[in-house]
Order: sequence, then C-alpha cells, then structure tokens
Amino acid sequence: MTMAGFDAFGKLHPLVQRKLYDMRWTELRPIQVEATKAFFAHGRHLILAAETASGKTEAAFLPILSQMLTESEKGLRAIYVSPLRALINDQFQRLEDLCGRMEIPVFKWHGDVASPLKKKFLADPRGLLLITPESIESIFINHSEHVARLFKNVSWLVLDEMHAFIGTERGMHLRSLLARVDQARIDQARRPMRRLGLSATLGDFEASKKWLNSRNFGDGDGDGDVELVAESGSVKEILYRIKGYTVGAEGQSPWVGDMIRLFPATSLIFVNSRTMLEHLAYTVQRYVEKKRLPDRYRVHHGSLSRIEREDTEDALKTQDGIVTFCSSTMELGIDVGSVARVGQFGAPWSVSALRQRLGRSGRKDGESSAMALFIVDGDFTTATATATATAADASVVRKIRPELLQAIAMSELMFDRWNEPPDVGRPHYSTLVQQCLSVVAERGGISAAGLYDTLVLRGAFDVPRAAFAEVLRSLGAHDLLEQTGEGDLVMGVEGERIVRNKDFYTAFTTPKQITVVHRGRAVGSIFLALDMIPEGFILLAGKRWKIRVIDLEKNTIDVESAEGGKAPPFGGDEGPEIHSRVRRGMRDVLLGGDVPGYLDAGAARMLAGAREIAAAARMGDSPFVEEKRNLLWFPWESSAVHRTLYAMGLIAGMEVEDRNVALEFKRTTPAELRAAYSPFLKTPPGLEQIVRKFEVGKESGSESGSGFAREKYDRFVPTKFLLASFARRRLDLKGAMEATAAAFGSGWHV
Repeated sequence: MTMAGFDAFGKLHPLVQRKLYDMRWTELRPIQVEATKAFFAHGRHLILAAETASGKTEAAFLPILSQMLTESEKGLRAIYVSPLRALINDQFQRLEDLCGRMEIPVFKWHGDVASPLKKKFLADPRGLLLITPESIESIFINHSEHVARLFKNVSWLVLDEMHAFIGTERGMHLRSLLARVDQARIDQARRPMRRLGLSATLGDFEASKKWLNSRNFGDGDGDGDVELVAESGSVKEILYRIKGYTVGAEGQSPWVGDMIRLFPATSLIFVNSRTMLEHLAYTVQRYVEKKRLPDRYRVHHGSLSRIEREDTEDALKTQDGIVTFCSSTMELGIDVGSVARVGQFGAPWSVSALRQRLGRSGRKDGESSAMALFIVDGDFTTATATATATAADASVVRKIRPELLQAIAMSELMFDRWNEPPDVGRPHYSTLVQQCLSVVAERGGISAAGLYDTLVLRGAFDVPRAAFAEVLRSLGAHDLLEQTGEGDLVMGVEGERIVRNKDFYTAFTTPKQITVVHRGRAVGSIFLALDMIPEGFILLAGKRWKIRVIDLEKNTIDVESAEGGKAPPFGGDEGPEIHSRVRRGMRDVLLGGDVPGYLDAGAARMLAGAREIAAAARMGDSPFVEEKRNLLWFPWESSAVHRTLYAMGLIAGMEVEDRNVALEFKRTTPAELRAAYSPFLKTPPGLEQIVRKFEVGKESGSESGSGFAREKYDRFVPTKFLLASFARRRLDLKGAMEATAAAFGSGWHV
C-alpha cells in the first residue's frame, strides 16, 4: 500500500479497518484514498468521479461508516439513492456484507419490498437506507406522519449514477424531494445532509457541482460547497474496434457470423432502440438455429417483465458464455458478473453512453475494457434488394455514411475524455406541478406562500413568484387544487384522483402498454399496433410468438411460440439529441485524411468511400450540395440548431425535409435558398413562431398549449411556459442564426 493509502486507511474506524482485513483487501483504490482524505478534511459535499468498477461505492461509504461509528447518534444515519431497483438490490448485498461486522443495519425500500418489512423499518429506522426517488415520494404521501422522525438524524446522502439524474425530469423530482427532506431536518435545528454524488460520465464538472448544491438546493449558494474528487492513477487498457459491413442485395452480410465469433464469452451487446434490439436478437437467433449452434443469447430491455429481466441477470452471473442484447437498462452498474466484452450495434446516441457501455467490461483488476462497435450499412431487417443501401441513385446523405462518421467522432471525443455537458437550467414546470400536489397531499393543506417557500425559496425550483402564482391558478382551473375560506390550498377532486394513483410517484411519463402473456407468465409489454390481430406474429424477448387472443379488458395479449414474427412498437425510443461537437467532429472525419487505427478493413473502406463522395461533391468548399433538382444543406451543428433551421425553412415557405445531418430543400437552387434565409439575418423569426411549427395535434398558431405537452403534467401548465420550455429543450435560435450567417456570408450579430 502506498503512503497515501496508509494515511487514508489510518483515518478509518478500527472496525472498518478490521472488516477490510477480513475481506482480504491489500490496498485502497485511488478514488477511495482521495475520497477518504477529502471526507475527513472538511465538511463540503463531494462528487466522486471515476471510471466504472473503480470502487466509488466503497469510496463513499468507508468514511461514512467510520464517522457513523464514531458518533453516538442513533436512528437512520445515511441514505443511498439509485435510479434502478436492480442496482439497489446489488448494492444492498455489498453494503450488508460490509456493515455486518459493525452491526449497522441496512434496509432497501422500493416497489418490490413487502409492506410488512417497510412498516417494521418505519417503527425502528436505523443505519443505512437504500431507496429510489419514487419511494421517497411514496414516504411523503403515504407515511407523512413519519417524515420528521425518519429523517431527523440523517447526516449523509449518497447519490449513485449522478449523471443519470442531471438535467432530467426525474433529477428535478429528486432534488425537490431531497430539499424537502433537508427542510424536515433543518426545522429541527439540524444541519443539511452532506451529499456525495458518484458518476463515471459527468460531462461538465462545474455544472454538476451547481446541480448538486445550487442556491435552491437545501443549503449553500452556487458550487462553493462542493468539491470534485477525481480518480487518479493508472487507466485501464482499452481494446476497441469499429467494424463496418454492407448488406448485400438479398439482405446477406457477414456481420452475424462475426458477431457470434467475436463474443464467445459472457458479453453485453447494446442496441439503441428496443425495436431494433428485437430485430437484431431475432436475426441472430435464426442464424444460430440454421447453423445448429448453441443458443447462448438473451434479451434485456425495459419493456420485458421483471421476471424476464431478472432471469437474464441471474444467467449472466451464473452461466458462462451468455450473450445479452440489451438497451440502456444495462448501461448503469447492475452487477451481472464478469463481462468479457461489450458490443454496440450502430452509432451510440451520446459520448456519455458510449463511455458508460465500454466500462461495463473489464471491471476486475488487471482486465482490459473491450468493445466492438458494429456499423451495418443497409437494412438487415428486410431481405429485399430495394431495402439495401447499395443503389446507385442513393442520396449523398446516405453515401457519406453518417452513422459511421458519428461512431468515429464519438469515439475520438471519448478518448479525449469529453462528455456531453448536462442541461441544468430548465425550470421543469411539469415536475413543479407534481410537487405542488405532493406537498399539499403531505401537509393536508398549505398556504400559497408556504408552498412557494417549500418548493422555491427553500426548495429546488428556480421559478419567479409571478410564474408560480400563474401555475397555481392553472391548477385551480383544472380542479387539482382549491382554496379554502382561510386561504389554504387543499386537494381538488381531480388532484385527489391523480395523487391516489400509484403512477403519481413518478414525475416522468410511463407510457401505458399491453402485457404479452405466455402460459400465464408475463413476457413483457408493448404498444398495441393496428396490424396486431389474432393469428398474427410478433417478436419479444428475442423469441417468435403467435398471437392467440387480444383481451383489451384485461390489457393482455396471449401468445404461443411460433416460427415467424416481427418486432412490435414499444414507444419511448426517442431519437438522439446530438451535440455540436459531435456533428463538427463528423465533418472533420469526413473531410480529413487520417484513418483511425481502430477501424477494421470494412469500416476503413466505408470511410474511404464516404470521403470520395464528399470530395466529388466539394463538401469541403461549401455546406451546400445540389442533388438532381433538390438542394442539401449540411450545417454540421447540434440537433437543436438543425431543428431550428428546419423550422425557419418552413416559415420562409420552403418545402424542406429533415435528413438528420442535412436539410433537403425540394426543387430549390442556392440563389433561392439564400433569398429565403437572408431576411432572417436582418429580422430573426420570433421564438414562438418557430416553436409553433412543432405543435402536435393542433393547428399551428392555436392558443392552446396542449400541442406541446411532452412531459407528464404539461397539460396543466400555462401555454406560455410550455412554449418557453420546448424552446429551451429542443431549439437553439442563436446557434441557428450563427449557422445562417456562416452559410450566407453575413455579419449577423447577437
């Protein structure tokens, strides 16, 4: 053990030291050394940033347990919050083992834990509590009489997978709940909880520090009370390969055989969407059956039943050579044993996700992280010549192979240790509505001023008082809240109905699906499509099913095993929001000359072909490419900029189509495009005018904001706030104006 390691080890309580000896630890890992030193050096909140499998959980809890053993206070002392129940179950086993010798009880609380166990814990809360945000909400609603006593002695909060919360509805929900927990403690003259955030993929440390300790979050002002503790020491060896394939005229390609060959041991293969995941699993299963190879393949995604997912997790831990096709459900740190290699089918949707997925392999000391990324050019889901990408008249957009460019650009940014910065500035009005109802339900009634104090002045929301009042008036108009003669806000009839639904505990939308059942056992859930009929076929869990009965009253589809099928719609597989650095990196790869060493021969050929197309189209000289009678504009900017430029084209009366990396203008010349966009450089379009182009389900320009109800409680939010929220999340007018000025040579200024 190094001298720094000895120093850190010496700060731990003797019982903790003894436990580490019993567990045969020979040294503390770098993040554990640095975290222990920082923990005992001061009282600031900590962000522990280190790669996956670096020991961040122990880095947080070793000093916490030591401090807990030193102090005489009883009761519940620390809370661990995780985004996943499965992760809580994993950490419960680890922490229970760690705390056993010290006689510190550990309790987990989520939807799968039996009510009698929860009641027993509430009667005598002690030690550590592992919990999801939704279960904290449940405690406020269903056990409000226990809140003050339950949380009064809590001194530490450990927030795992912190990056999964930052900038999201769920993250805002959590921040508000934790601020309310702190208020319960502060009202009893207690100091706020000391917070320790854990993550491997934070894109902006300064923004993350402010998110953990913003001026609205419990105590503190800004990020001055938060210290970043980053991992030091050696970096794991990375074995990395991008493999490129072209689907032939009959849908044939060697990628299937290569995938089977490259993953002989326990592996995870990530796919961006659940629909594509089911297609992929089915294709591989069909290949395996035809070749009479062992069936080692499983499926894991959020639309499968909990039993199906847990069976797969158990198989990964207990059986050798299991290969699982998975979505982001496996991205976080669920313990599935030793994963030899990770696959990624298609370009990932973010650099953060790519880094997180790579880190799922090589988690043991001395092991390398290994990933193979598959780029398949063509539609392997349909074995028809018209579905392939090899047609001579294919668009330039296809021929430059944007998915390969995106994979390379994201790989380069990952190796440069860059991640997308979080969006921490959103007001989150939908979540504010949910929390207004939650506080009123918890208290039974509260004044408007008291509610503002709880959620804004001492809470997590940054909303002006006038805007807050408008939200309350809207809640009254929708019968969610009503005001008594004494001026208190109480639940309205509709509000009571919403709060008493168990779905209320989640602040984000959970789309309603229909359950697929085989022999009385739930396989998973899907959306019911119009073409799903009895005697029809679907794919789910990587298997083929024939529909026997669709029972809408029971919300079930009864199925039997079959020999054919197609992937059903799942919903929720939204497209990616690509950062400008990624898009510009794609342009640099396309117009550059270097060939990354991690490309295989197939990917290198695909890149060379894309560069030939770009050179022939003179894409290095101009962002515009004329194609037949149409004009392509390649801005190479973020999804938000791209989306705004698209709306500006519609406002200008152009016939425009969004082609992902390009905007295609029908029957347009460069001169006509300049004439359409140049006026915007003098008079930019109004933001509401742009936003209205994306209204769903209403005629453009309608007064109602329901066409922008994207989040769970948006239908109760005043229209002007919905418009502003949509613009904040999905548009970038400043960036679009800069892109327009760059394309047309004007000196437009902000």
